[in-house]
Amino acid sequence: MKQLSPDSLEWLEKALALCTASKQESRERTWIRERFEDVARSQSLSGRGALDRLVFERLYGRQPEKSTEQLPIRYWRTGQHKPQSREQCLALGRTLELGPTDAAFLLQGYYDSADQVFSPADREDPVYRQRRKYLEELEEQYLAMAHPLALEQLRIPWEKAGEYLRHCYVQDARQYVDTKNKVDGTCHLSSANYVNEFQHLRFLMGEIPRKTILRHLFLLLSPFVSREALDQGLTMLGYLPLDARHESRFGERTDLLVLRLLKRYQQACVGKAPVDCQLWLRRTCRIMDGFLQHCGHPELRFLYFKTLDGEKKKAR
Repeated sequence: MKQLSPDSLEWLEKALALCTASKQESRERTWIRERFEDVARSQSLSGRGALDRLVFERLYGRQPEKSTEQLPIRYWRTGQHKPQSREQCLALGRTLELGPTDAAFLLQGYYDSADQVFSPADREDPVYRQRRKYLEELEEQYLAMAHPLALEQLRIPWEKAGEYLRHCYVQDARQYVDTKNKVDGTCHLSSANYVNEFQHLRFLMGEIPRKTILRHLFLLLSPFVSREALDQGLTMLGYLPLDARHESRFGERTDLLVLRLLKRYQQACVGKAPVDCQLWLRRTCRIMDGFLQHCGHPELRFLYFKTLDGEKKKAR
């Protein structure tokens, strides 16, 4: 990792320390424990083992044959692990007899996903159409900010920029992270896997993790990204807004890191031109990304995705 200035190192060390501190329990762990305790009180259960056994019986319609079968229930109750699928998460919600508000938080907070999952059959759904329209507007704004010379370097005709959104997006994303593959405008991306992944993301098809949507919004909104803009986008797309107490589905405190970054960005770029803010943001995010790798916390690299390192580029 390149040598960092004392100022850069100080804020990054403080941010990482907060994100990895184990003293403050996340709101999701507190919330799920309380929901289990509600069941225990309603059934007058005194022991945790009895509670886990009851939840297991409700969930699977039988008694556990051995005590180890109850371990996943205990892990869910303590927040050590989360259900592996949306269906399993919904089944847990029914087992805990959650009301509408808690059932919504189970998906959006505890499971770290959207309130709804769409399929091609939902294209005429009013909620889907509204959310897709919002993303279309962000895409248009994103492409409108692309400088003609930058498009020329990427061999993209200015009048056809919309046809190359994926290529612009990935090459742009490389400037925010510390990757093996640097920006290369001589050839276009051709990964079939990422084409499908990007299409699902753009058109909101299937289960899309909140962390993925957060990254997408961050890149599309830059350099005008802010907490307010991200909160608006997350809420519009059916996710919870940023919260420093939030813990993702896999345990990382990404929200807290993003909030610390945005606070620093706001302080550093007051009164500066958008192009200067963009340069500052890209440089700072690259430094942060390399720092997180160096410190052994790749799970917090919220702007990184595999294509940035693994894409094999071919001429098009």
